[in-house]
Amino acid sequence: MKTSMIFVLCRWVILGLAAGLCFYVIWSVLVNGQMPIVGGGKAEIEYAKLPNTSAYIVNLLLMPRVIGAVILFFWLQKLFQLYEKSCYFSPKSMQCFIWIVVTNAALYAYTVVLNIGFTLYMRKLDTGDEYPIVIDLLYVFTLFVSLALVHALKHANKIENENKEFI
Repeated sequence: MKTSMIFVLCRWVILGLAAGLCFYVIWSVLVNGQMPIVGGGKAEIEYAKLPNTSAYIVNLLLMPRVIGAVILFFWLQKLFQLYEKSCYFSPKSMQCFIWIVVTNAALYAYTVVLNIGFTLYMRKLDTGDEYPIVIDLLYVFTLFVSLALVHALKHANKIENENKEFI
C-alpha cells in the first residue's frame, strides 16, 4: 500500500470519528437534554446528577471540550491531507502539528481546571464522598513528547533546507 493511501485512510477515519462525535453529542443533547461527560472526573459526573443543577450550565461548561475536539479533528485532517501530498516538512505541516499540540494542551488544561473547580465545589457541599483531583500524567508526558517532536521536525526541516542549498 502506498504511503499516501495510508494518509487517505487516516483522514477518513478522523472524519468518521468527528462525525460520530458530533452525532453523539447532538443525540445526547436532544434525547437526554445534557451533553455527554467524556473523560471527566467523578466530581463532574456527580455535579451533573445534583437535583438543583442546571443542564444549561453543565452543557455550557462542557462545550469547550467539544469545540476543542472539533478543532483538533480539523488540524489532524489537514495535517494528513498535507502528508498525503508528501509535504512532510513544509511550513504548513509544521503549523498543523504545532496547532495540534497547542489544541491538545489547551484541552487538557481546561479539563484539569474544570475538574479542580467541580471537585472543590463538590467538597464544599460536603456530600461525604471523596472527590480526588485527577491529573493524567501519561497525557502530560504525551504533550511533552509532542513538543519534542515539533522541535525535532523543525530541526530536520532546517537540515533539509541547508542540504538543498548545498546541492
